[in-house]
Order: sequence, then C-alpha cells, then structure tokens
Amino acid sequence: MYNRNKKTIITLNGAYIVLERVRKCSNKDCQGNSIAFKSEDLQRITLSGRTFCLDVILYVGVLRYEEHKKYDEIIEKLAQSEKPVIF
Repeated sequence: MYNRNKKTIITLNGAYIVLERVRKCSNKDCQGNSIAFKSEDLQRITLSGRTFCLDVILYVGVLRYEEHKKYDEIIEKLAQSEKPVIF
C-alpha cells in the first residue's frame, strides 16, 4: 500500500485536495504484484491525471453544445454560484 501525491480536484461544489491510497501486493513472488488497486470513488468522479471532475466537464458541455453559450458566458455561469454535483 502506498499514497499517491496530493492532487487538487475541482468540482462544481468547490476545490478539494485528495490523497489517494493505492493498494498493491508487496510479495515479489505474487502473480498480482504488478497490479495496483486504485480508489474507485476517485476514478468515478474524475479522469485519470485530470484536475476537473466529470460534473464540471458535463456542465460545460451542456452550456456549450445544448445552450450554445459562448466562452465568456460559460466562465460567468461557472463563477456565479456553486451548482449541485451532477452524477
């Protein structure tokens, strides 16, 4: 088991600093030694290596492609208020 580096994730509810704990077999003779088990919860809300969570990506996509908002309008909407997390 080991901890990954601290990571900042940004959701519609705000920014959070997370520390993911990864589990891995420490027995060198184990066939599964090369397999790392990462947090399912973290992977459910964000893409690997990305800062913005899926709720933000989805919200921006809806604003842009369904409501036809321009870049400045999207930035304004994001800054206005906290939105509920979309899952």
